[in-house]
Amino acid sequence: MTQRVRHGAAAFILLLIAFVLVGERAAAVDYTTPIPLPELTADTYFGEQGGLYPGGQNTPPAGYLAELDAVANNLANEPQVVVLSLGMSMMQNASNGFMQAGYASGPGVNPAFTFINGAIGSKQQNWVDPNNSVWNRGTQALAGAGLNASQVDVVFYHNAWAGPSSEPFPQHAVTMKNSAQITLDIIHDKYPNVSLILVTNRHYALSATSKHPEPWAYEEGFSWKWLIEERIDCTADCGAPVAWLANQWVPSWANEPQYYVSDGLHLSPGPGGGQYASAEIWHNAMSTTSYIAPWYLAGPSPTATNTAVPTQTQTPTSTPTGPTPTATSTPSPSSTPTVTPTAEFTSTPTATAVCPRDWCPPWWSYLPTVGKGN
Repeated sequence: MTQRVRHGAAAFILLLIAFVLVGERAAAVDYTTPIPLPELTADTYFGEQGGLYPGGQNTPPAGYLAELDAVANNLANEPQVVVLSLGMSMMQNASNGFMQAGYASGPGVNPAFTFINGAIGSKQQNWVDPNNSVWNRGTQALAGAGLNASQVDVVFYHNAWAGPSSEPFPQHAVTMKNSAQITLDIIHDKYPNVSLILVTNRHYALSATSKHPEPWAYEEGFSWKWLIEERIDCTADCGAPVAWLANQWVPSWANEPQYYVSDGLHLSPGPGGGQYASAEIWHNAMSTTSYIAPWYLAGPSPTATNTAVPTQTQTPTSTPTGPTPTATSTPSPSSTPTVTPTAEFTSTPTATAVCPRDWCPPWWSYLPTVGKGN
């Protein structure tokens, strides 16, 4: 065998090995322990593909993104952009934090941006009846700002069931998705000029038990993903586009008990609390997403990434720390949170999982166990 032939054979073998290794890494993995949707991407959780958008992607399909960007550009030219948040206490918590941390107004924020907190505590996913009193909260909040329903341009919506579902996954997430679609239909009726609806998933449930603990809190993230996918596939009488506001399910919050009040569910107020941490997630996503930044930020918008993913840097080999908002303005919220934080919290961090493969998602070390399907 000549030297050239030997070298050629060796190169072929190396190429074959590289192909096999890349193929192994690219093969989809089916997890049985929650992985954040933006990290799950083309992999699956109990057979359901991750990513915030179809195909395991974290950005909308090109055609739908163009539709979203067109709406954003129109809103950017409006003299006033009225944004109304609707939902249960967790949305109320996050909205309060968004305002109190100074992200709803002040330097860097479009002066036309007008944020109204219309969320209300103790009102889980019961927003399927247009005559239910839950809708009065938004009306009252708008009136308090001298506005009315016809002036609402954008709605932020999030909700969840009051407790764990008796249905297994993915059935309970499908049920939630169908319920949320009814709510969105009512939103279109009550706010006839709404041009964009942004949704978010639940934050990590620290130690909640009777009220929507893990993994239900995580699994309902698929409800919003699928709701958006249905809107993407719609071809007639579709209403306003629906997209992600932000991914709020961050498992490193398991090591941040100060983000919660004593029930391990609701978010604690003030700097260093969960309401401010949630507000920073919103702000980071809104500032870097092309269908939000043009009407949210003052002046020229930066190059957008359309990820709707928290920009906090997570280092799997170290204990993550909570975000520290730098905003100093503290506008008064439209409502007072219905929960009261306790003075002290006791943290019991979970053990670090060992990755059994040559590659694992960055969030792996925050999870106690991870299962791999056949």
